[in-house]
Amino acid sequence: MPSSEGAAVTRDATQVAGIPSHNEDISGQYWEGSHAAVIPKLEDEENIHTLSVLSHLHPQDEEYESRRTNILANRKLHGRFLHLTDLHPDEFYKFNSAVAQFCHRKAPKKKGKGGKGKSKHGADEEEEGQGEVNDSRTNKGDDDDDERAGWFGVPFSDCDSPVTLVNLTLDHLHEEWSTNIDFVIWTGDSARHDNDNLLPRTPPAIYAMNRIIASQMASAFPNIPILPSIGNNDIWPHNVMAPGPNSILNEYIAIWRPFIPFSSYQVFQHGGYFSVEVIPGHIAAISLNTMYWYDANKAVGGCVPHMRDDPGNLQFDWLDVQIERFRDRGMQVILAGHVPPTPGNYFPDCHFRYGQIAIRYQDTIIGHFFGHMNVDHFFWLDVHDLNMEPTEPTYRVMKNQLDEDLRQDITHLPKHLHHDDYVVVNVGPSVIPEYYPSYRIYQYNITQYPGAKISDEQSFTREEWDALEVSKADDEDEDEDEDDDNEDTPHPPKRKRSAHSPHGMADHRLDWTTGKRKHGHRHPEKPDCSLPENEDKYACRPWGPRHASPDSPSRNNSLWSLLGYAQYYLSDLGESTKKSPPKFKLEYLTFNIDALRPPVNDTDSTPPDSGEDGVMGRKKRSARWIPPVPKHLLPKSLRDVNRTKSKFTPYQLDDLTIPSWIVFARKLGKSKKLWKQFIGFMYMGEDLEESEVDPNPDEPVIMDPNGSPWQVILPNTEF
Repeated sequence: MPSSEGAAVTRDATQVAGIPSHNEDISGQYWEGSHAAVIPKLEDEENIHTLSVLSHLHPQDEEYESRRTNILANRKLHGRFLHLTDLHPDEFYKFNSAVAQFCHRKAPKKKGKGGKGKSKHGADEEEEGQGEVNDSRTNKGDDDDDERAGWFGVPFSDCDSPVTLVNLTLDHLHEEWSTNIDFVIWTGDSARHDNDNLLPRTPPAIYAMNRIIASQMASAFPNIPILPSIGNNDIWPHNVMAPGPNSILNEYIAIWRPFIPFSSYQVFQHGGYFSVEVIPGHIAAISLNTMYWYDANKAVGGCVPHMRDDPGNLQFDWLDVQIERFRDRGMQVILAGHVPPTPGNYFPDCHFRYGQIAIRYQDTIIGHFFGHMNVDHFFWLDVHDLNMEPTEPTYRVMKNQLDEDLRQDITHLPKHLHHDDYVVVNVGPSVIPEYYPSYRIYQYNITQYPGAKISDEQSFTREEWDALEVSKADDEDEDEDEDDDNEDTPHPPKRKRSAHSPHGMADHRLDWTTGKRKHGHRHPEKPDCSLPENEDKYACRPWGPRHASPDSPSRNNSLWSLLGYAQYYLSDLGESTKKSPPKFKLEYLTFNIDALRPPVNDTDSTPPDSGEDGVMGRKKRSARWIPPVPKHLLPKSLRDVNRTKSKFTPYQLDDLTIPSWIVFARKLGKSKKLWKQFIGFMYMGEDLEESEVDPNPDEPVIMDPNGSPWQVILPNTEF
């Protein structure tokens, strides 16, 4: 292997100076058409060996970690962070190949009159993606074998992400957000699916791809804390991970060396989880290894009470101690992982333990962030449901079960509830074109940050904001602003998904179970804890102290509270070409439209904060206002300070505290129009006529013994 290649790949992506250019080749070769640090083809052992050098990006030690912590503690904050999930880069993706062949090869030729076949795009279509638009996003009803792979991917398909899409995404995030955010939550699945029997995955290829993505992330976000977590497709075989230490965890502690604190190495080697203080002394983020709780992992015990050495139980024991220590220091905590904590995803005992910890530390945990589902949604965990005994598995076919169960969950919220008993879980959309590639930018409250360590470049007075000019380049391709008075969700025309769907949402909406548990309308009974056989059940054990306060950041808009998020997506992915790449655009914001502009003067107050019962109070803003989104990344219509409504702000949430989510859920349950918008964002315009239903159906509500409706929990699917 030439020495020049070795020099290229061993560059330190974590040092302050000398960081490789974001367009620089990190492997000694280019993949034509890429934008960011290039992902090479993984076709031979020499290439894989070359990439393995990336695992040693920086030899960390205690002195290095101490210096890094000191730098982070003294930096100025922007009050934003990124949630990125499910990139699924596919090194075998080929432009103009057949979607029915996973975008890996052309479809077998069909014999016609002359004994030869011809695709609908013609035999002479340009292979480099520079000519006519590849109409991959339009399903015209003819044979699925004729649908072709676009240069940057195929939306609403079962193909993974081409390298060009991953590079374009990280390039965009580097250019627009690397100097505007404080940390990154990266929730796994950075390798392709194992869906092509002709190209089976191998551990070396999975690790090699993860090394490259880790290097790209470090290069895209220099000097910013990054919190990675293991996805079910980051391991081989997928879904299955034995207790640690093991070879998988040994690989990832090397791959993620720049991101894992030195003090967490030993813990990670045993369990694949760790914590990092993203704002030292104030906010800690914890990376969870959800593989040990995921019920598709048959190599573990499923957190059953009598197996204290089960890796899922050991992780919960560690998590309990970690959160308690951070709480004792007056810190707030973010929990992040790949598979979200639903009864259909987690082993029953693992689900109970997660919900119990989440509710016990409600005053300390400000957010729960997950991926895996490829669908933008939220749900909650509550005390009442956790105290129920899970029912036996049921199996049935139900189209659009995810949104249907979520609808039922929302409409059956008890009329009178205690906010102490609820926590909200956010599931982010994916980069893989399951729908349209997407990411989220969250804003959190730093207006009372000690020492006023707030970036002057990112805070404004009303006069400064009004005078801030936006370049002409940022105003290009803003055609969606012209009809902002149209309140429909800003999506392209509806389309249907390909019939081939080994990992896509379509198949799982047709049959959510596929051999898995199905939790639709469950009518559980509380276990009789007086019976000897139930005394060891978690629901029959003392919970321990519960820490909840209406004044905590998760309940009341205050320092470190989550304020809202902006979601961006590639809506023009299907029409893009090599010479005309797609552009990320704003899909929607959760914020109240008034939060997108500074107050008229420094004495104006913030949007109302939700109290315990939804009663609104007001707090004074600081002299300098921090925008949720930089001005040039807002559509033209949202830069108009006189606009009072917009299709980009349909939810109008004051913040993302638990009371605000409950108020929003009640609105969803009552408004057909809002529910339709919610489903539109959830599935990004896919043709789901069954989802457009009355959110408040006339059906009997089954009450529990306490007079409250039974809760419905999101179902499981597998990706």
